[in-house]
Amino acid sequence: MAVLHKVLSKFNASSVIRVGILLITTSNLILVNEGEVDCGLIEVEDPNNLPTELEVWSGVDGQLFDIDEFGHLIFTSITPDYDGPLDADEDNDYKVILKVSNNNNRYSFKSVTVRIQNVSEIPGTILLSDNTVNENESIGTEIGT
Repeated sequence: MAVLHKVLSKFNASSVIRVGILLITTSNLILVNEGEVDCGLIEVEDPNNLPTELEVWSGVDGQLFDIDEFGHLIFTSITPDYDGPLDADEDNDYKVILKVSNNNNRYSFKSVTVRIQNVSEIPGTILLSDNTVNENESIGTEIGT
């Protein structure tokens, strides 16, 4: 086990977890803008070039995700909203565990956090029934309906 730990510590940046031969090389942290359901392509390596199957295995927020036919991690039951987080601890960090396997019974797991980022929302057109205010009107004077 000490040898495996030394090997893993050299990967550091993306914290590749190796169980068997397969690798999930996607970063542990995926940044997604609020309102987006596609979290991006999950990158997988199989040194034997065998067909692989990628799935959402578990995680406290795993039920909110799936893998589409193109290998993208996607929200399936919600559209993330920064101002109304729906993750387990309501901090906009959705935690999920991914699993990749091949037909040689090799597999890997990786814990990933999908962090929702706030997006400035541009207000729509404002139409006022009256767009003038008399000089010296009090604060809170209605200027349109």
